[in-house]
Amino acid sequence: KTTIDSSEYNIQLSGRLFKIGGELLVRVLPDYLTGKLIPQPQDHSQATFTRKFTPEDGKIDWQKSAREIYNQIRALNPEPGTFTLLNSRSDNLTGWTSNILKITKANLSTSDVERLAAGQIIKDGKTLLASTGNGWLEILELQPAGKKPMPAAAFLNGYRGNWPIQCG
Repeated sequence: KTTIDSSEYNIQLSGRLFKIGGELLVRVLPDYLTGKLIPQPQDHSQATFTRKFTPEDGKIDWQKSAREIYNQIRALNPEPGTFTLLNSRSDNLTGWTSNILKITKANLSTSDVERLAAGQIIKDGKTLLASTGNGWLEILELQPAGKKPMPAAAFLNGYRGNWPIQCG
């Protein structure tokens, strides 16, 4: 067993689990090969199954709580990734040709900015905040369509559209 840190992303957890699994394999393989370790059948009534995640699983529902969205971002990045649809087209996003915005890193926010309707992204100083069903989510890294992932500060420096940004 291992605990999952509340700020740990899928890629970090996967790396840690690979290391734990490799160390366990090195430790038990000799006993298995010499017959000292007897395999036990799995209790199928205790087993759980999940399907493969699809890109559609990454679509953010801003009506959900900040914690649920934060966990979705941590779980689904880097693949299949999480995204939101911008309700405004490329005329508000200088040079960007699509209305898909990937959110690659985020954090729970304790901002005391007056809440807006869920799905609105605002600039709060040097911070990018997204309104959720129950509070704010700080966007730390994002990827506009056709661009590489960038820190929120780089997005804020280059964005020339209107605030708030409405997502759906």
